[in-house]
Amino acid sequence: MTRLPILIPSLLLAALALLCAGPASAAKVSDISNTKHNLSASGPGTVKATTESQICVFCHTPHAAESLPGAPLWNRKLSGQTYQGTTYNSSSIEASIDELSQGPSGLSKLCLSCHDGTMAIGNVNVLNGKANQTITMTGTGAGSTMPPGAGLTTGFTRNLGVDLTNDHPISFTYDAALATRDGASCARPTARRWEPACAARPSRSCRWKTGRCSAPPATTRT
Repeated sequence: MTRLPILIPSLLLAALALLCAGPASAAKVSDISNTKHNLSASGPGTVKATTESQICVFCHTPHAAESLPGAPLWNRKLSGQTYQGTTYNSSSIEASIDELSQGPSGLSKLCLSCHDGTMAIGNVNVLNGKANQTITMTGTGAGSTMPPGAGLTTGFTRNLGVDLTNDHPISFTYDAALATRDGASCARPTARRWEPACAARPSRSCRWKTGRCSAPPATTRT
């Protein structure tokens, strides 16, 4: 019982810290095994391998990875499709229209190697030491590509296609200037490309807040 006077203030301080933390940012997922991006046979989604048990191999490899700047040891070829001129645009968008018109680049192309529906999901560069292998999949669309999900014309499709005019804007520079135009009161300390294709738009309530609101420096398109 002698610990009680010490324990109560500690609990109060912990509760106060939570209250002062402000809006919580989205937690990063460090383990994809229980997400639909687990395409192995153990994955919880409908699109998965029939027998392959390795989880990371669908996207990553320690050897013979694609030579892509900044890419995380990518184990897939990039789509050869041209997206230029088919990127989302609207009268209210505050990002650079010229930049958007150049089409996806950077990490967005990694996502589109599955989500544009032009390449078989099971095609990988390396599998068990062998080059250019195809993993047998179930639940895929035509040609073993990404299925549309709720439908190509809905906001819940998994297959974005090559015409991105009706999809969320991607591959633009999000920096202090854009944060100001967007009405945000704080911005992430370092500028970055807004990648990947499935990322959510930063909210006006500063979900990117990291404990400081220093303006990020200017950056160039990558």
